[in-house]
Amino acid sequence: MRFDKEKQWIGAVYAEDLVLMAEMLAEDPSLANFSHEAFDDPYREGRFPVYTLSFAVGGPPQQQIDWRQVERKTNFDMVKLLVEAGADPNIENVHGRPLCICREERMARYLIDHGGDINRWHDNGGAPVYFAVWQIDPNRLKMQIRLGADPGQINPHNGSSAFHSAAEVRPGDEQVADHLEIIHVLKEAGLDPNHRAGVGVQSDWGPVYQGDAPLHMAAQLNRPEVIEALITAGCSRSQTNAADETPRETARRVGRGEDIVRML
Repeated sequence: MRFDKEKQWIGAVYAEDLVLMAEMLAEDPSLANFSHEAFDDPYREGRFPVYTLSFAVGGPPQQQIDWRQVERKTNFDMVKLLVEAGADPNIENVHGRPLCICREERMARYLIDHGGDINRWHDNGGAPVYFAVWQIDPNRLKMQIRLGADPGQINPHNGSSAFHSAAEVRPGDEQVADHLEIIHVLKEAGLDPNHRAGVGVQSDWGPVYQGDAPLHMAAQLNRPEVIEALITAGCSRSQTNAADETPRETARRVGRGEDIVRML
């Protein structure tokens, strides 16, 4: 019977049958926090359990398909039904908590009003603002800041900032404009462009940090447009890391081309 109930719940969620979902929740409130691999990205070989609320907030398919390429189908009424039945708005999925992936302001505001923490850290992607940065989603980042997100949160594991993520994630050609807007939003929010990460700790997207500032990381990993935007945002060309390297010296050490070196 347990297997049949789970199968029925999954079917009701996919069909957006809120009447059936409400009936099942009345009988078994624990379904509000039910998770299953069926709610993960269907194109992933190894799927992870995803909570129903995250599925309702993010829409199928989950995390792994770029939001620019797939129109996510979300259902605010389903979100409200689940939360009112006891779903945890901070529930932790491997792909991020609901507020990490939420792109709709009224839905995000509802989750916050019902206990969602817009600044809670997630160990596989960071706080919600970090998700917006590395997924190169400036509208989501601006929404999060409007709702009280702190863009200045520091990664508790390696001491990096959201500026480091912006410096390390290399955008594709179609993402450059959004990526540059991310950097501008972080600058306007007052984030320190010269904050140094930890020493001897793994970065999220590249080499081991040696007290590197964002520009040190961009000098190793990123394209000219991003480096230029970071400099415009206040990143210092002369700042040294724990190895006493400037960004230019870092770029030379890793073999970047002269076009990059000249910028630094």
